Amino acid sequence: MKKILALLLVAGLALGLSGCFMDPAESLYAVPLQPESFYDLQTEIEKLIEEGAAYSPPTAGDHQQTLQMVNLDSDREEEAVVFLKTEGDAPLCLCVFDRQGEKYTPVDQVLGAGYAFDSVFYESIDDRPGQEIVIGRKIGEGVPLVLSVYSLREEGLTELMSTHYAEFVIADLDADGSREIVSFRADGDAQNGVAEYYRWAGDELVRAKESNLSAPVSAIKRIIKGRMCQNVPAVFVGSAFGENLLITDIFALKGGVFRNMITPDDTGFSVETLREYYVYSGDIDTDGLIELPRIKPLAPIQGDPNSENQSLITWFNLQENGQTADKCVTYHNYSSGWYLLIPHWMQDMVAVTRYSLGSSQVYSFVDRTKGRELFALTAFNSDTAERSMDAHGMQKLTQKGDIVYACRIDETVDLSLQALREMFCFIRMDWNTGET
Repeated sequence: MKKILALLLVAGLALGLSGCFMDPAESLYAVPLQPESFYDLQTEIEKLIEEGAAYSPPTAGDHQQTLQMVNLDSDREEEAVVFLKTEGDAPLCLCVFDRQGEKYTPVDQVLGAGYAFDSVFYESIDDRPGQEIVIGRKIGEGVPLVLSVYSLREEGLTELMSTHYAEFVIADLDADGSREIVSFRADGDAQNGVAEYYRWAGDELVRAKESNLSAPVSAIKRIIKGRMCQNVPAVFVGSAFGENLLITDIFALKGGVFRNMITPDDTGFSVETLREYYVYSGDIDTDGLIELPRIKPLAPIQGDPNSENQSLITWFNLQENGQTADKCVTYHNYSSGWYLLIPHWMQDMVAVTRYSLGSSQVYSFVDRTKGRELFALTAFNSDTAERSMDAHGMQKLTQKGDIVYACRIDETVDLSLQALREMFCFIRMDWNTGET
């Protein structure tokens, strides 16, 4: 240790004698200098601004910056993608600048109709190295959006496809490592929308035979990607159906054919995915597969109106042959943001009721066959939780922020506090839609 300190001291003296002193304190707060290439890029963009262009970044999605750095051609340098708006019949301007050495030079620009860019994604779509630009444009109120895919090639930006859409998602349904596009649009005078599937084949993006939605595209509430069952990637589309119902369409490849998996085919199998509107599909058991919910109404407790209209949810996977595989059963409390995994022994005899405890709402899980409470759950503010739990014979289940979740377990029930904790889960907020 002494030897190390001595070496450090010698090094410090050497630096001092050689004239290497610390910079003034002001330098610690100076803005870092940008590479010269960025000043060249700024100069090129300012030329377009001087000609009347204005910045117009995408208004939706993860990429909403005016200037985005992306490696489009799979070399060692990132290209600069800039979103502008000009005048004329095609005012939306997509510009790409390529870095060559220490300088950015314009590569190409594409002009398009519309008043704003909707969203942009960068994905590997064709069979060449690099990423393609998948971009949507807003044309006008009440008018379908326009989706285009561009690939940066030697000759500049090459359009691979263009179509109208209401919604779209990028997925790898054939599991080949490249992405495909599934878009949803209205179908002329037909009431329900259609799904279109674009995949790279040969030397172009080919549109497969379209498949029908179960609802209009205007009714789409949520779109997620995931595996329907083992080795079957799919796109799940939840749409409002009627007044208070939700239906989920599942689009996947079966025998290489793009289709809606919930509709009957030559096997005669079909699956019912219509349910109360607030229950969306999701990976409820975190096994990497997307489960679908099936509502199981609970019989009420005689003479107790608070136990009416309660239900459990049976979660299942759809199999490739159209059969279903049950996974788990839950009780969801959407208003309070939690759910319970209901064990098998409890599913056929449980009833749920609720009552007030001061400002808290207690949810009581009752053995309907014996008329006794199995356990009860409630929530207290952390400031008063300890006092409230002591007053009502409860114990702490878990805590989230300033809210303490408490429980009371009947001593005659074969259910431990730890087991109840493992049953208790928080509902995750969907990051894309803000819905649960």
